[in-house]
Amino acid sequence: MAHHPIVPARPSVSIAVCSAVALSLAACGRDAPTAPTSGPSASTVSQVAATPLIVPAGVGEALDDASTRLIPSLGDATARALLNGYLNDLSTYLAAGDVDNARRSLMRARKAIGSHASAAEKADLAAIELALAQAEALLPAEDAPVQK
Repeated sequence: MAHHPIVPARPSVSIAVCSAVALSLAACGRDAPTAPTSGPSASTVSQVAATPLIVPAGVGEALDDASTRLIPSLGDATARALLNGYLNDLSTYLAAGDVDNARRSLMRARKAIGSHASAAEKADLAAIELALAQAEALLPAEDAPVQK
């Protein structure tokens, strides 16, 4: 059996090979398949649930305008009181990030508008509906995780 001496590699080649291997492993580590992630942790959900919705000034002003200028022009005092209450509740729930109750107030306000059929008040009711549409656009899709 012939004995072959081990010849050390050149230091520059060894350094280059080690660097290339280290970079390759680091780059591949992020691409490696991972197990499916489970849903968010309970602490993450509670933090998201406590996060209020960001209500742009224009939406708040539109709801305020509907309450202070448009609703008082309605002839039916009962309808005025109901609709004003729903809009005030909607504003409160939006500011608090309470999506479920905001949706309920939105639905109730729309139902009140739909049941009020005075032709003379249609323009004011349409303007109120526009304010409701702006508020609705702030809410996440119904199948999205709900914030409370």
